[in-house]
Formats: sequence, C-alpha cells, structure tokens
Amino acid sequence: MIRVLSIIHYPVFGGPHNRNMQLIPALKKLGVETIVLIPEQKGNAFERLRKNNIDVMAIPLHRMRRTTKMSEHFNFFSGFIPEVLHIQRIIHEKKTDIVQLNGLINPHGALAAKLEGVKVIWQIVDTGTPRLLQYFLLPFVHSMANKVMCNGYAVAKDHLLTQKTRNNIINYYPPVDTNIFVPDPELRLKARSELGLNSKDMIIGNIQNLNPAKGHIYFVESAAKLKQKFPEIKFVILGTKPETHKKYIENLYKRIDFLKLRIGEDVIIKDPKDRVPFLAQAFDIFWMTSVPRTEGSGTVQSEAMALKIPVVATDVGSVSEIVIDGKTGYLVPPLDPDAMVQATLPLLKSACLRQKMGERGRQFVETNLSVEKCAAIYKRTYEETLNR
Repeated sequence: MIRVLSIIHYPVFGGPHNRNMQLIPALKKLGVETIVLIPEQKGNAFERLRKNNIDVMAIPLHRMRRTTKMSEHFNFFSGFIPEVLHIQRIIHEKKTDIVQLNGLINPHGALAAKLEGVKVIWQIVDTGTPRLLQYFLLPFVHSMANKVMCNGYAVAKDHLLTQKTRNNIINYYPPVDTNIFVPDPELRLKARSELGLNSKDMIIGNIQNLNPAKGHIYFVESAAKLKQKFPEIKFVILGTKPETHKKYIENLYKRIDFLKLRIGEDVIIKDPKDRVPFLAQAFDIFWMTSVPRTEGSGTVQSEAMALKIPVVATDVGSVSEIVIDGKTGYLVPPLDPDAMVQATLPLLKSACLRQKMGERGRQFVETNLSVEKCAAIYKRTYEETLNR
C-alpha cells in the first residue's frame, strides 16, 4: 500500500480539491491511500471532501496571497516554520510515503517531507504564478521534487521545465467521471426548471468560482453584446462566491447592472454546491472566459464536453490541449468579448453543429480523461517516485 499526503492550501473547493476527490477512490482500488490536508479556514472544501468520504484533515495553514495587506504576509511568514513542523508530524504519524503538493507557490509540504526523509511530488497546476516568483521558486522545485507533475504541456513550457527537468516531468489532466457527467434529457428539463428556465430557452453557461482569474467580467460583457443580436438568450454562471473576493463580486454585479442585464432573468448566478453534474445539464453552449496567466488545462470545460455541450473558451494555459479548436469547440483570445461572440454565432445558428461538436467532446473525454486513465498515470508516477 502506498500512502500519500496531498496538500492543498485553499479552503474553498476548486480544481485541486475536485481532482483529488475524483481520483482518490480509483487510486484506493490500485493500492494507494490518500489523506488530503487543507487549511483550517472558512470555506466549503472540508465539508465537500468529507461528504464524499475523502479522508481529509484541516490544520492552521497559510498561503501566499496577492494582496497589499501586510497582515496577510505577516501571518504567512510567522506561521511558516510551525506549519512545516506540524506537517512533518502528520507525515510521521500517518506513515506517509509521498507528499504531493497541489500548486507551486507554497513549499511547506516539500520542506516537511525532506525533514522526514519522504519523497515529494510537486504539482504545477496553472500559469498563475508571477514570473518573478516563478524564478525564485523553481530552484526549490528542481532540488526538492522527486517528480514534477504539470497540468498540460503548455504549463510545463511556461515554467521552463521541459528542458531543465525533462526526465522528471509528468503531464497530467484533471479527470472527469463519465459515469456522473452523462447527458440526460429528463435531467436537462429538471435543471432548467430549477433555474427558472423553460425547455426552449437557449442557454449559455459557465461553471467557475467567482474570482478575477475566471474572467466573469468578460463573460457578462460578451453576454451583453450577444443579446444585442439574440435578445432571447439566457446566461447562467454556476459558482461559489468566496469571501476573499467580495470586492470583485460587487464589481461584477455593478457591471451587470451597467450593461442593463437583469440578474435572475438575463443572467442567473447560483452556487451549485455539489450539484454541477445536474445543473450543467441545462446548458446549450459552454463559455470559459478565463484571463491570461491563470489556468492549467481546466476541468470545467472537460465536464461540459462530457455532457456533450460544445465549448467556446479563451486560449489560456493548456486549455488548447483539451478544447480542440473547430472540433470540440472554439478557442478565442482572452479579454476579447467580440471574439467570444463571433465564435459563438455558428453554434447558435446550427443545432447540427452543436450536436456534432458535443459528441466529439464526449468521445475525447471518454478516451483521454476518464478517472481510470488518470488514476493509472498517478499510480505509475507514485511507483516511479518510490523506486528512484
């Protein structure tokens, strides 16, 4: 049995939590036991993981923050050594074989693992780390990680890892449970009813927590432009509203009002909690409007593809490795509402095109992103790490 401690420095449920939640049951069947460690802070991640029978622990655990508030930086640095030692005790008590870091910028787990003589897998999940911080942290990755897992080839290239650590790089993509994300006409009608929509509405949707990286401002800008051509279209955003992004969310609502879009009618914003596979059934087209230097390969567009929903996505991070332009959807430049609108028009005009792209998307996910396929990559990576 291989024992893994998977450390995530974010208390709000997001991509890394979802990836762990999907993979852990499959990995257990392959002889891998995983404990997830998250911060003891306000958020929904602990509850979501525990509800899905994931072995999860919460401890005081700070992270680097993009903020000018000195108190946040003080908390990070003052808590750093005690938190490293706390993680080291957990590694020892749980007889951990591998520590897995879900993100570049918080090295606590790597230091704790080295102190305890345990192997390290360092996952680089996105392209969001500022360049200067990348250059500062990458030497630690090179020296401390036994294996580096990158969320797509573009993420590896962005971090200049393809040349320096070629033999240690493993590319991975987040899995999708194709037994849960299954298109269902009856569920589609029920989801629309719950959202206050009817069976004939054309719905464009998004599934991402409300924060600046996800570009919801550009989502509503694109929505306003498209409604000038097709007034009957409705838009849905399924996402949690993190406490740390109150100002951004306030500005988003102000922007919706400025654009003369009606909340609850033209634009519906709802926290889906753990009901994404159900509520996303309502969509006809999926929009992903993430801004530059934020994403890895993403998960949400893959989930949409599994539901046979065609995707229009901004070409950021490794997204182009999942959304195949012209086949499973369309790629557009980020920060460009006009491009989003233009790429969407063919899909609005042709139900046949939507169906064809949706079917290709489902096939791509089944072939490349199933939980079983992704779990096998992780199991092989764990074995190679322990045998080094």
